[in-house]
Amino acid sequence: MISRLLLLSTSAVVASPVSTDGTMAHLTQVLDIAAPHITVHEAEEWLSQFDTASTGTGLRQRSRHLLAGAPVINLPSSLTGDIIKPEAYNGWINGGAEFGAVTWSNFTSTISRRGDSASVVINYVKARGSGTRGGVIISVGHTEPAEKYAEQIHDLLSAGFSPVYALDHRGQGRSTRLLADDSFKSHVESASDFISDFRVFASRVDSEMIANGEGSGKRFLHCHSMGCAIGLTFLMEEHYAQRPTIFNAVAANAPLIQPNTDPFPYGVATVIGDAMLLLGLDTSYPPTKGKPFDELYVDNTVKPDRQRTQTARCQARRDTGYPAGHYGLCLGDVTARFAAEFFGMYNAFVSFQNVKAKLSTPVLLQQAKDAGDGSDGIVINTEQTKFCTDACGSCTLTSYSESEHNIWFEKDSIRTTALNEAYNFYDAHAGSVAPQGALPPTCYWRTWCSLFGCDCIHDCNHPAARC
Repeated sequence: MISRLLLLSTSAVVASPVSTDGTMAHLTQVLDIAAPHITVHEAEEWLSQFDTASTGTGLRQRSRHLLAGAPVINLPSSLTGDIIKPEAYNGWINGGAEFGAVTWSNFTSTISRRGDSASVVINYVKARGSGTRGGVIISVGHTEPAEKYAEQIHDLLSAGFSPVYALDHRGQGRSTRLLADDSFKSHVESASDFISDFRVFASRVDSEMIANGEGSGKRFLHCHSMGCAIGLTFLMEEHYAQRPTIFNAVAANAPLIQPNTDPFPYGVATVIGDAMLLLGLDTSYPPTKGKPFDELYVDNTVKPDRQRTQTARCQARRDTGYPAGHYGLCLGDVTARFAAEFFGMYNAFVSFQNVKAKLSTPVLLQQAKDAGDGSDGIVINTEQTKFCTDACGSCTLTSYSESEHNIWFEKDSIRTTALNEAYNFYDAHAGSVAPQGALPPTCYWRTWCSLFGCDCIHDCNHPAARC
């Protein structure tokens, strides 16, 4: 099988220097693992990223725009009738004199970019209202810019929550990109960097609310997909360290616990990822990934209006320049390193459940439809259910059987119900912040427990071990 794949795909790379520096042998090894799960066409597409003879030349030149003068977002035609507020696209989220309630700030991460030691600047937005239902921190999903949540931030303010914060995770949105030579690739050097940035951000936000007398003493975490993986991992680490959390409650929209790795079985995907890292292909796209902007961001009339509006945003901001040093707001596919870090985040959730640890913060877990394979097409639903049951002291699981992965960007009939459910959940837990529960015990018979299992921590390297 692999011989046929290589024979038919050689045309994509025959003129490339990769055939003379040993990289082709590396690609052969990865393809050997991937071959049973991908087509010849997919193999050719994947190999084309290594064709350095054709990269960087013949690119269509486009005009560039500084953020202040960026083109307006034109709504797509033939919208189906959902009520999308003007704040979703009229520049409200950018703040300034016209929109004084919105301000952008940033901080320099404690973790620099690995490749060149350049500083990583994390940008975040704050919106203020007059409500007293509590402050909200939004942790956005993978590739999502905080700007995408403009309408939702306004909705939260209108519902009486204030202030509302949202951050651009490192490598996406307005924050520093992690590959200096390709800002479109979605890359991260370590998933733990996300958590470190979020810890600084949460502490900074909490201090601001206290200093300004904002938030009415209530804090809520509002997260989607990878943003939930970051937020929930942060809460797990706070539990391990027995630090008190600032959050009264969490609303988790289709949280990423385990990613869907279709067309590869999860075990095969992890092996491919490990092989690519071993062969030094950290910043390359994994097989079947790597579509260009024009394929990823095209208007799809089948999608809900809000998703089409976000596609229009990405198109309008494609050539917008940002102070962090890159052009373009939206991202492409993940690199091999990023994919491997996704797998590592899942391992952290498994470890938390294996030692019978429990989050004390109440969680509302909103689950999207089952696509027929136990996932919503992006993340594994069954792992969400297991996490809700096994790893939370208080978890409410609700299902939105007609919704795609991002429930909060669905049509009005789904979105409004889901957001109101989140608001009511916040109100129900606004009275106090739950104290951290006790840590799981550390096993005395560690060798026995490592072999046969115990409801305790048997590894002295575990972050909650007391050896």
